[in-house]
Amino acid sequence: MLKILSAIHYLHSCGICHRDIKPENFMFLDKSQDSEIKVIDFGLSRKFEPNTAKVLDSVVGTPLYVAPEVLDQKYDYRCDNWSIGVLMYVLLSGMAPFMGHNRKSVFKKIAHVSYDFKGREWDLVSNEAKDLISKLLVKDVDKRLSLDKAIEHEWIKKNMEKYKLDMNIVTKIS
Repeated sequence: MLKILSAIHYLHSCGICHRDIKPENFMFLDKSQDSEIKVIDFGLSRKFEPNTAKVLDSVVGTPLYVAPEVLDQKYDYRCDNWSIGVLMYVLLSGMAPFMGHNRKSVFKKIAHVSYDFKGREWDLVSNEAKDLISKLLVKDVDKRLSLDKAIEHEWIKKNMEKYKLDMNIVTKIS
């Protein structure tokens, strides 16, 4: 997750909004345990000018990962932060937070931010991980956790210590 957060943070710092964050759009460089991650498929990405009021308005992205503001056709690069929250949910539980029988029912759950941490899968997941997901899956983009803050989240810090990642490398990427 740290590598994913750092990669998308870097894209945002370059004025690029990916708009289709999902597991299929990340690849490992090799089969090593600490392999670098590559972000792929920039077909839906858009350039944006940081610190401007210009909004994006195309409804694009993979339905299970799309942010509520994308459905309203008025959004900015922070839609990627939401998608990272969905991605993290999927990686930790093996299922999407917003499931439905069709797009309409999925979009309704997304619009109402209707998800939970129920089920055996979540018994093994720490409260810190659930907290990070909850702070990324916030409908109000102004209250949604920034990637800067997500990188500094307690769950990320604990896992950095566990796997001994070099913060100097992360800082260079950011």
